[in-house]
Amino acid sequence: MMPTETECHVRASCRLCAGKRLGPALRLPDSPLANAFRMEPVEKEPLYPLEVWLCADCGHAQLGHVVSAEAMFSHYLYVSGTSPVFRQHFCEYAKDLRERLKLGTESFVCEIGSNDATLLGYFEGMRTLGIEPAANLAEAANAAGQRTWNAYFTSALACEIRKQYGPADVIVANNVLAHIDDLSDVLTGVQLLLAPGGLLAMEVQYVGDLLEQGLFDMIYFEHLDYHALTPLIGFFARHGLALVDVRHEPTHGGSMRCYVGHAGGPHQVASATIAQWQAHEAEQGLLTRVPWMELGERIAAGKARLHELLGDQQAAGRRVVGYGAPAKLTTLMYTYEVPATALEYVVDDNPLKVGRFTPGKQLAIKPSAALYELETKPDVIVVFAWNFFAAIREKHAALSNLVWINPMPFPRILS
Repeated sequence: MMPTETECHVRASCRLCAGKRLGPALRLPDSPLANAFRMEPVEKEPLYPLEVWLCADCGHAQLGHVVSAEAMFSHYLYVSGTSPVFRQHFCEYAKDLRERLKLGTESFVCEIGSNDATLLGYFEGMRTLGIEPAANLAEAANAAGQRTWNAYFTSALACEIRKQYGPADVIVANNVLAHIDDLSDVLTGVQLLLAPGGLLAMEVQYVGDLLEQGLFDMIYFEHLDYHALTPLIGFFARHGLALVDVRHEPTHGGSMRCYVGHAGGPHQVASATIAQWQAHEAEQGLLTRVPWMELGERIAAGKARLHELLGDQQAAGRRVVGYGAPAKLTTLMYTYEVPATALEYVVDDNPLKVGRFTPGKQLAIKPSAALYELETKPDVIVVFAWNFFAAIREKHAALSNLVWINPMPFPRILS
């Protein structure tokens, strides 16, 4: 099924510097929307071109084709709070911001793309507001007592928030500023809403980790941008903002957290740390096509290896299932051309996904209890939620005589 122009369009300019010199860096197979988990299997669903383009002016990497936000985010099934790993991460994240800014009961914290408001819950006792475009998640967050507006964050909305709540001491954007096509308007909104001494805490998956580790399955249509630090510095400056500090986080295979304040604001700038990041990006060529070409070669080798592993298990008559139905499962299945017949089903700990079918390949998603039932107990588990591999193994330590396969960054057996 071919997508329509209203669903998908080509982005001909750099989202950060507005440069027009964009060129292909990596082409993956056409794929469905990575979070299009349906209640019933469908014969055909739209496939979209999945290609990373690189800006020759600033080195920023972004998808060449943009799928409409309404198609992806109006109803959303990813829920932050289902993961103990992320709950701990958010707890430490909030503690860091509380201590860094000396937040108190009068402080105002606003989160862009607040999901189920798990992170906001760790700012207990403060004034908080979540902005969440998915109606189902906003409704759930409000029902849980976390004030949430069902909307997209824009400069116009920022003015309305400031009118009602005053300036924000903290604006949190956790794994969302890679999802938005008009980032310029969002940064304008941040500049308008942020208090003079406030900070934007922006956390995104880091392109350096993606390229160095070969984490190609992080590439899908929700992730419009693959951020390095260097192009962002100029982007912030063009909106009257300045990078104050940056730190590396282990989430999503490797992320960076940028602390951003008003240009000329009161925060001391961690110049040495920022310079180290920029030097690393230059040394590794992260703003060039070279590592993307190398990633293409690694993908070809990984594809051959996974087919070999799955073929051996099937030849031995073993039942193979998947663990985890994250968005990255879709990219992996399509890029590695894994046939739907290679797995019997997938389990997931998110109750919103259980009972649905995976995009394109139409694999049934079951609760993890299926791993223990006689008629569905597997011999082999492929962990698609590889970033939680250790936690999953520990959670299901009672399962014996199993073969565990971690498909990323290179497929291997961990029995």
